[in-house]
Amino acid sequence: MKHDISALLDDELGEDDADRAIDALRRDKELQEAVVRESGLDWTIVRPVKMTNGPRTGRVRVGSTVRWGLGSMVSRADVAAVVLATLSDTTSIGAALTVAGA
Repeated sequence: MKHDISALLDDELGEDDADRAIDALRRDKELQEAVVRESGLDWTIVRPVKMTNGPRTGRVRVGSTVRWGLGSMVSRADVAAVVLATLSDTTSIGAALTVAGA
């Protein structure tokens, strides 16, 4: 059974507790990214939108200014292809890239 994280938390915790849990997840993500940014290493952060189990399409939007919404999705296969591509793309060093389906 698949669940959207906010719906799952609402069902399990109640709306107020779910809002606090989602806020805690957001803060934790920001702290994790700060550790990466301050590591002194070359880094690229990949931020996929909601991932699906669909096939690789090659139709993705990638960038630090990619706009997306709650219905945005991208396949795990497309995300994997983006991650592999960033390994040899020095222009992605120091970038936080959103990956969304086109």
